[in-house]
Amino acid sequence: TGRSVDHIAWEVGYTDPSAFRKIFRKITGVTPGQYRQRFGIT
Repeated sequence: TGRSVDHIAWEVGYTDPSAFRKIFRKITGVTPGQYRQRFGIT
């Protein structure tokens, strides 16, 4: 998706995008940006 990580965080119910990033990294082992780079998602 071309949406920002902040936008996605708000769409899934997070009011604090940094909390979303922290949980995302805990679950996946990478940051959302690293995930996008690794899997070619833009």
